[in-house]
Amino acid sequence: MAAKECKFSYSLTSVILHATTSLEAKIKDITSFSEVDLKVCLDDAKSLSQLLTLLNQFNRGEIISEDKEELLLGIVRDICFPLLYSLHLLPESEKVNSDKGRALSLLVSLILTCCRKLKDQSLPHVIIQLLIPLSTAAKTNDNALLTIADGEYHKSKVEPLNQYQSLELLGALLADDELFQHFLPNVDQLGLSEEDILTHLFNMTVYCVEENSAFSKAFTVIAKLFEFFPVVLRKICEDQVWTSYTSPISTNTRLQQGEQSVWKSLYVFFCLKNYFFPLEVSSKDVLATRLASDNFWSIIQAGIVSSEPLHRKLAVYLIKRLVDTCDKNGCTVNEIKRPDMKAPIFWWSPAVKEKLSAVWEDFILVIEVLDEKQVHVIKPVLPRMQKLIEATAKFSKEGFHSFHSSWVITIITRCFDHDSHFMSRWAASTLLTLDFQNLPLVQHGQLKFLSHELLIHLQENKLYARYEGTELGKCSPVGEALKSFFAHLFGALSKEQKVEYLDNLLRIVLENSWGSIPLLFVFEGLSLIHPDSIIDAKLLELVRQILQSCLTTHESVTKGAIQCFICQMIINLVDTSSVTLKEIMRALAPLNREESLQRGTSLWTSALRWLGQAVKEKMWTQNEAVELTLAFLRDPQAATSSVTVEGYRVVAIARMLILFADLAENRTFNINSGDNEIIQSVATEEDKSFQEAVSKSPLGKALEEITGTLSDIRTRAYVDAGRVDRSLSLLYSLLKEASVLENFAVDKLLKKNCDLVFKDVSYFVIARVSLELTKIGDLEHVKFYSDVLLSLGLNSEHVLAEVTDILAFVNRVFDKSKEILSGEAEEKMDILIASSLRLLTTLCKLMEAKSKQKCGAVNTKSCEALIACIASLQNVPQPFSRKRILKNDAFDVKSKANVGQAISSYITSKWNCRRFLFTHSLSFVEDGKSMEMRSMNNVSIDVLQILDSAMDDLSIGSGISDVAVYKAIDVIISEVVAKESPENVSKFLELSLSKVMEEKKNKHFWKKMEVLVPLALRRALLSQDTTSLIGESLDEFLEKLQTIGTDKTGILYLVYENLCEKSLSKENDPDRQLAARLTPLLIEGTYFGQVHKRGERLWLDVCAYLENSCDASCINQLMTSMSKDDLFTRVALLNWLSKLSAADMHDVAFVLSFLEHLKAKYLALAKLTTYKQFSNSLSHRQKHRMVLVFLLLAEFIKEDMCEQYLNTLWYALEIECHPSVRQNLEWLVLILLKRYPKFVGSIWNVFKLYVTRRSVCLCSLFLILSHTGINLPHYQQTEFYKKALTVVLPWSMAHHYNTRIFAQTAVVKMWEQCQRLQLEDIMSQFPMVQAIVDFVLNNGNASATVLKLYENYIFHDFDPVADYSVETIFYTLPRLACIADDEWISPAQFARWDKSWLSDSGRLVVLKNPTQRLAQCKAGPWKMKAHTENEEDISESADKTGDVQKKIMPWRQMSPDQDTEAELASSQRQGGLNGGLVLVTSLIDKVPNLGGLCRTSEIFGVSEFVIGNLTYLEDRMFQSLSVSAQKWISITEVMKPRVPEYIEEKRAEGYTLVGVEQTANSVPLHHYKFPKKTLLLLGNEREGIPVDILQSLDVCVEIPQLGIIRSLNVHVCGALIVWEYTRQLLQQQEEEEAVQEATNNSK
Repeated sequence: MAAKECKFSYSLTSVILHATTSLEAKIKDITSFSEVDLKVCLDDAKSLSQLLTLLNQFNRGEIISEDKEELLLGIVRDICFPLLYSLHLLPESEKVNSDKGRALSLLVSLILTCCRKLKDQSLPHVIIQLLIPLSTAAKTNDNALLTIADGEYHKSKVEPLNQYQSLELLGALLADDELFQHFLPNVDQLGLSEEDILTHLFNMTVYCVEENSAFSKAFTVIAKLFEFFPVVLRKICEDQVWTSYTSPISTNTRLQQGEQSVWKSLYVFFCLKNYFFPLEVSSKDVLATRLASDNFWSIIQAGIVSSEPLHRKLAVYLIKRLVDTCDKNGCTVNEIKRPDMKAPIFWWSPAVKEKLSAVWEDFILVIEVLDEKQVHVIKPVLPRMQKLIEATAKFSKEGFHSFHSSWVITIITRCFDHDSHFMSRWAASTLLTLDFQNLPLVQHGQLKFLSHELLIHLQENKLYARYEGTELGKCSPVGEALKSFFAHLFGALSKEQKVEYLDNLLRIVLENSWGSIPLLFVFEGLSLIHPDSIIDAKLLELVRQILQSCLTTHESVTKGAIQCFICQMIINLVDTSSVTLKEIMRALAPLNREESLQRGTSLWTSALRWLGQAVKEKMWTQNEAVELTLAFLRDPQAATSSVTVEGYRVVAIARMLILFADLAENRTFNINSGDNEIIQSVATEEDKSFQEAVSKSPLGKALEEITGTLSDIRTRAYVDAGRVDRSLSLLYSLLKEASVLENFAVDKLLKKNCDLVFKDVSYFVIARVSLELTKIGDLEHVKFYSDVLLSLGLNSEHVLAEVTDILAFVNRVFDKSKEILSGEAEEKMDILIASSLRLLTTLCKLMEAKSKQKCGAVNTKSCEALIACIASLQNVPQPFSRKRILKNDAFDVKSKANVGQAISSYITSKWNCRRFLFTHSLSFVEDGKSMEMRSMNNVSIDVLQILDSAMDDLSIGSGISDVAVYKAIDVIISEVVAKESPENVSKFLELSLSKVMEEKKNKHFWKKMEVLVPLALRRALLSQDTTSLIGESLDEFLEKLQTIGTDKTGILYLVYENLCEKSLSKENDPDRQLAARLTPLLIEGTYFGQVHKRGERLWLDVCAYLENSCDASCINQLMTSMSKDDLFTRVALLNWLSKLSAADMHDVAFVLSFLEHLKAKYLALAKLTTYKQFSNSLSHRQKHRMVLVFLLLAEFIKEDMCEQYLNTLWYALEIECHPSVRQNLEWLVLILLKRYPKFVGSIWNVFKLYVTRRSVCLCSLFLILSHTGINLPHYQQTEFYKKALTVVLPWSMAHHYNTRIFAQTAVVKMWEQCQRLQLEDIMSQFPMVQAIVDFVLNNGNASATVLKLYENYIFHDFDPVADYSVETIFYTLPRLACIADDEWISPAQFARWDKSWLSDSGRLVVLKNPTQRLAQCKAGPWKMKAHTENEEDISESADKTGDVQKKIMPWRQMSPDQDTEAELASSQRQGGLNGGLVLVTSLIDKVPNLGGLCRTSEIFGVSEFVIGNLTYLEDRMFQSLSVSAQKWISITEVMKPRVPEYIEEKRAEGYTLVGVEQTANSVPLHHYKFPKKTLLLLGNEREGIPVDILQSLDVCVEIPQLGIIRSLNVHVCGALIVWEYTRQLLQQQEEEEAVQEATNNSK
C-alpha cells in the first residue's frame, strides 16, 4: 500500500509536469487510494490548481475522441469523486480561504471543466452523479435519482458530503448557465423530463433549509434554480415558499427564536426578490398582491428593529427596492375605498406618489442614520420624525392615514435600542408626548407595544437623567412626559382597553425587577389620570401585591413617594361599584403610615373625600365596616396567639375605622377644604355634637367591643388570650393611625378608652408575663405588650397613678432573681428578667414623655420609685450568660437566633433605663477615688464602671442595642470624660465606630450613625487638647468619618449638620475655641464633595425633585430632609459661616485664621493643577468651591490685610488655569479695590510683572480695569482713567490674539464709562480714543469678535458691587461659567436649610440679587457655545432644506447582507463568473497596497481580484487596510511567474488586456472607453510592468498629471482607474434605463 501511496502522489505531480500525451497513460495507472493518499492530494491544492489550468488548455477547439473522453471521465471518477468524499479529512475552519474551502472549490472546478468537454451522451450521466450527494444529504424519500446513479462513480466513497457541501456542488453547476442548459435537454436519456429533474432538485434543496448552516446556501441555490423553471412550475414553487415565510411568526426580535425566524424570512425575500417583487411594469399586479400582505410588512418591521445590523440592512434594502418599484411602475397597493376599513401597514397610490415618496424617503433616511453611533450625525435628521408623525395623523384623499403608525413605533424602538443614552431618552420623550387623540396608534393595533415593550424600556434608569444645564430639582424630560402620558393615552381608550392596559402594566411591574426611580415616575403618571372607574377587584389585588412585594428593598424616600402615588391612583381609578370595602382596605393596608398615608396629610384628606363620596353613593356603608371589625375581634377560628402585631389585616381595619371616624367628624364640620389642607378643629361649643357623631361611627362600635373585652379581665375566671391580643393589637393600630393629630373628637374618644383599660391591660400583661410567656420565643410577644402599654399610657391622662402595679411586679422579679436557682427555674428567670426590664423601659419612656408634655406635675414618689428600681438593676444577674440553648426551645431551629435577639433586647432595655436614670439624676458627687451619681433616693451607682459596662455590651450586642448604649452615654459624656481614664474614652470611640461600620449595609447603620456622630461632637470631647490622648482619638475618629464619607454619601452631612447647628453654635462656642480647634475639618468642608457616578447623581436628582414637588406628593410632609447630598453638606457650613459677625472679635479672630488655612490649601492645589486640567474635574470643582468661600467672607479682610491678600490674588491669577475660578478671583480683587481704593495703584506694578507671564494674566488685568474705575470715588476717577488708558492702549495692537481682543474691549468699556461719567479732561486728553473705538467696532470680523466679548455677561452685565449676593456667588455665576449643574446652590436651597434667610438681615451677604439682569444672561464663555446634550440641539427644520451627513446608497448598489454576499462570491469563484473587471495585482510587492486595493475592489464591485500569494490575506497589515473586504470578493491566486500565462487565458475568454503604465502609445484615462470585460494589470511599485508583458497587452492607459512628480502610489492609481471603469459602467446603465423608461412610457 505504501508503494501505491507514493505512486499516486508521484503520478499526479507527473501528470502536471508532462505533456498531454502522457496524461492518459498516467491517469490510467491510478486505480485505488488510501486515506493517506487522499489527504496528501487535498493538502497539495497547488497541484490540483495546476491540473485545472492544464485541463483548460487541453484539446481546446478539438472534437473529443473516445479515449480523451474516457480520460476525462476517469479524472472525475478516479480523482475528483474520491477526493470530494474525503473532504472530512481536512480540519474545519471559518476562514474564507481555508484548506477545505479551496479544495472543494478546485474539485468542483475540475469536475465542471471535465463536464464542459464531454459529449451529450456522457454529460447527463456525469451530472447526475453530482446530484447524488445532495439527495443523500437532504435525507428525502425521493430515490428517483439514486436509482439511476452509476454505482461505479461512488465505489471509492469514504464519507458522505454534508448538506452545505452538496449545495456548493449544485450551486456551482447552476452557475454555469451554458453547461446546465446543455444538460437539461439530455435528461431524457435518464428516463426523466426537465420538469422532473427540476422538481427533484427543488424538493431536495427545500429539505436542506431546516439545517441552519445550509439555509442561506439553499435559498441562493433556489434563486438560481428558478431561472431554469418553466413559468407555471416556478409560480407554484414561488407561492409555496411565499406562504411558508410570510405566515405569522414570533416577530419579537428580543427572543432568539423570533430573531432567527425573522432573519430567515428576510433572507428568503432577498434571494427570491426578482420573483417575489419583479421590477417589470407588466408584473405590477403580482407585486401589488405580494405587498398587500400585512404579515410581510410585519416581518420587515421586525427586521428593522432587530439587534443584528445585517438583518436591519436587509430589511432597509427591501423597503427601498419596493418603494422605488411602486413609484416607477405606478402600482396600486391596498387601495381602500371606505374609511371604516382596516388600515394597511403599507399602501401606495399613483395619485399621491410624490407625497408618499417624500414620506418614505424621510423614513428610510431616519432608519439608516440610526445605524450611526455618533449622536451629532443623528441629531440633524430627528426633526424628520415630526414629519412622519404628521403623516401618520393626517388623512389622505382616499380616506385613510398616509403613513401607518407602526412605522413610527419602529423608529422609536430602534432609538430605544441605540447605544447612546441620548437617543433612548429622545425616543421616550417623543413617544410619551404624542397626541393620542389625533395619532391612530391604538386604532392601528399599537396598544400591545404601549402596554408591553414600552414599559420594558421604561425600566431603564438612564431614561430619567436630568439634562445638564437644568436646575437641580427639576424633573427630567422623560419624567415630565410621563406625568401626562397615561392621562392622554387613557383618554383615547375604551374602558375595556383601559382595564387591559393597566392589568398588563401591573403584571409587568410584578414580574420584572424595577428600580425605584422608574417606578416612581410611572406611578406618578398613573396618579394623574383623570378620575375614572377602572380598577376592579382583580387589579386591586395586583396593586396590593406590588405594595407588599416590590417595594421592600427600595430606599424609604422613593418608596414613600411611590406609595403616595399608588394611593392617589387607587383613589382616582378604583371602581367602587365592583370593589368591596374589605378589598379596598386590604389594598390600602400595605401603605406605610410613616411614609405615605398618614392622618393629617393632603393624601389623607383626598382619601377622606373619596371615601365620603363612596359612602354618599351607598357603595360602602358603616355597617360593613362594623361587621369587618367584629369579625376580626370575635374570630372563633383564630389561634390563641395568632395575631400579627401591625399586620396587614389589623392595619386595614384600624385605617378603615379612623377614616370613617374622621369622615363622620368632617361631615359634621361641613368643611370644604382644599387638597393640601387638613381637617380643621372647630369651636368648643360644638364638641359635643362632634363626639356624638364619632361615637356612633364604626370606630365607636369597635371601641365598645374592645373596652368590653378588656375592662373585666380581672373579674373573669377564664380569659380568651387570643381575643384579648386581637383587641390590643387593633387598639394599638388605632392609636398609631390617629397619633398625629390632637384635640379632635376622634382623639378624645380614643384617649377616653385608653384611660378606661390601662389598669386592666397592665394586670393582664403582668399575669401573662409571670405565668405563660416563659420561653425565649415569647419575648417578641412581651415586646408587643410593652408597645401597647406605652401607646395606651401616652394617650391616657391619669396613667402615672396606675403604674405602681407594674413597678411592684418588676421589683419582685428583681428581688427573686437574686435567689440561687438552677435548671428550668433559672432558665425561666432569665426570660422573666428580660421581660420585666422591657416593662421597666416602657415605664421610663412613659414617665419621660409625660414630663415633657407638662400636663401636670410629675408624681415625685413614682419617679423616685422608678429610679430606685433602675438603680437596683446593677445587682440583678445578667440573663442569657450561659453558653447553651434553653431546653424548652431545644427543638426550635430558630433558638440560636432567638437567644441573640433576646440578648440584644435585654441590652437595649437596660441602657434605655440607664439613660432615664442619668437624665433624671440630681447631682454627681465625688467620694474618694470613686465617682458616684447620687439620685433622688440616694441610691448610688459607680459612674466609672459605666463606660466599661457600655463597651462590654457593645462587644456582644448588635443593631438597635448599640443605639441605646450611645444615647445613654451621650447624657453623661461630660462627667465620664472628666473623671474616666483617657484610655477608656479613646477605646470607647474606636470600638463605637468599628461597631457602626460592621453594619455599613444594614438597616441600623444610619440609626447608629445619627446617634454616634452627635455624641462624638459634644463639647466635652471637642474641648480636649489635640495633643491629649482623647483629642488624638477624636481627630482619628473624624478622619475615618471623612474617609468613609467620600464613598458613602450622607455621613459628612451628619457631621457638619451637628457641628454647625449644635456644637459650633454661638451658645455652645461663644469664644470660637471649638471652631478654631476644628479648622482643618471646616476647611475640608468648604470643598468637600465628589464627582458622583451617574447612578448616584440620578438618585440625588430624584431626591431633589421630590423635595421641590411639595404639591405633588405628601412625602414632603412626612420626611423633612430626604437628601443628604454633598451639596447640602456645604450648605450647612456656608450657612454657619454667613452668620459670623465682623463686629465680633472672636468671630474675626477665627475667620482670619480660617482664611489663612484656606488660602494655603487653595494655593497648594492650584500649583498642582496649573496646566492641562479638564473642566469640571474634581480639582477644578474644589478650587472653585474654595474661592467662593473667600467671596463670602470678604468682609473680614480689613485694610491692614488688604495688601497681603491682593498680592496673593495676583499670584493666584498667574497660576490658575480655569476661567470660572479666575473670574471669582477677579471679583474678589474688585471687591477689595472698591473697599480700599488706596491700593488701586498696585495694579500698575502688576502690569510690569504680567508682561512676562501668560497672556491670560494680562486679560484678567484688562477685565479688572474695566470694572474698577466706575466704582472708585469721583476724585480718583480722572487720574485712574488717564493711567489706565495710557497703559492699555498699546496692548490693543498686541500680536497675541486674546491679549489684543481683551485690551480693545477694555478700551471700549472704559471709554464708555468716561463718557457716562462726563470726564471732560480724559476726553480732551485722549481725543484719538474715540477714533480707535469707532475703528474697533466697525472693522469687519475684528469688530464682531470685540462685540462678542463686550456683550459677554462678565463685561456687559456683571456689576461687582450691586451683584454681590449669595445668589450670584453660588448660583448665577457658576451657571453662567458652565460649572456642572450639581455645583449650583440656589437661594431656595439656602432658605430650605435655614428659614431665617428669608427674614434675617444680619448675614454677611444678602440672599438674592436686587434684579434678575445678570441671571437672564446667556451662559457660556465668549469664545464658544456651551454644549449640552439636549433636544434643543436638534436644530434642523422639519423641511428638507437642511443637509445631513449620511452613508446611504441606492438600493440597486446595496450589499444587503454579508452572508448573501459570501454566497454570491462563492458562486463567482466556483462558476467562473464571466464579465466585469478583473484586477491583477500579482506584480505588487507591498502588502498595504494590496490591502487597500482589495478594499477598493470590493467597494466598486470588481469581478475578480487576482493576487500573487493567498497568504497575504492573513497578514495583519493587509487586514487592517482591507477591513474584511477579502471576505466578500472573489480572489484568485496567480503567482508572478504565471502572469503572462494567466493573461493569455483571459484573452482567450474574451477579455481586453489593459495595463496601467506610461508608454509611448499609452492613452489618457479620460479618453479611453473601457469594455465591460476588462483585465486591468497594475505594475510593480518600482519597476512597473515588465517589457515582455507590455508587449502582450492590448492597450496601456495613463493618468494625466499636472505636477512635477511623475508617478502615483500604485494603490491610488488603481483606485482612480477602477473608479473610472465603474463610472463609465454606471453611466451606461443609466442611459439604458432611460431608454427603457422612454420605451415603456411610449407604450
